[in-house]
Amino acid sequence: MCETHSQEILASGLDGEVHVWLYKYDHHLRPDDAAVFSSVLSAGECERYNSFHFDRDRYQFLISRVMLRHILSAYRRDVAPNTWRFEQNQCGKPFIAVDQCRRDLYFNLSHTNGLVALAVSRYPLTGVDIEMSSDRTRALSLTKYVLTTAEQRIYTNLDEEGKRKLFYTLWTLKEAYVKALGTGLSTPMTSFGFYLDIHGEPVIADSNGYLLDNNFWRFYQASLNCEYNMALAYWFPEKRADVIIGADLQNEENHIQKEIQILQLPESFLYDSKSIAMSKLPIC
Repeated sequence: MCETHSQEILASGLDGEVHVWLYKYDHHLRPDDAAVFSSVLSAGECERYNSFHFDRDRYQFLISRVMLRHILSAYRRDVAPNTWRFEQNQCGKPFIAVDQCRRDLYFNLSHTNGLVALAVSRYPLTGVDIEMSSDRTRALSLTKYVLTTAEQRIYTNLDEEGKRKLFYTLWTLKEAYVKALGTGLSTPMTSFGFYLDIHGEPVIADSNGYLLDNNFWRFYQASLNCEYNMALAYWFPEKRADVIIGADLQNEENHIQKEIQILQLPESFLYDSKSIAMSKLPIC
């Protein structure tokens, strides 16, 4: 993992790298600002945007799609943000239309309350997941659907805080892996698990705890500002990829207006003066 600024990230390209962009936002959006943002959406995206009942969900969808379109255009300057076209596999994983990506630009998107994560890679088997990790009740209610029998044995021996941390660590890793595969709910999360290797890095195991042949699979996990858990899963055939993080986790006045201005300028997108690396964030 490297610390770098957004212009350096974009200039470096994607050879041997997976780029992860993080954007923290609030839930306030003026009608004029919404019009600016939604002008880059496709007809289908606009229809989905208008279908949300709650403003919070509508804004989250809007921010994530606008962020996706502008960041992709920062990598592919010959494609305007409003002209990207997306398709889905049989399980619903979105990807860029083949005639636009030339099979060398792939993404995966995740969002939770107040934060969007976007992974960009040269390889299709890339998945990212981010979750707000403060909810102990949610962790308790989902444990039996997420953890293997071996993981549950470890989980039950922990105190309440340890249980929360373990659950969100494993849940985000599993979500990222399933999203990378593009298999959705057809891959039960209790059918595989994760352990730390001798270097302290996540490795995948079967439901009984036996390590699997990872081949070229790699996993990355972090806690962000003691508020979110993020995980990345990627399959890289040549070598181990570097994970490059570009992020703005600041909450400033006029935040929305500033981001609209940035979003209209892909060449300066994103967060030039405030890019930070995961290593700068407190790990909980």
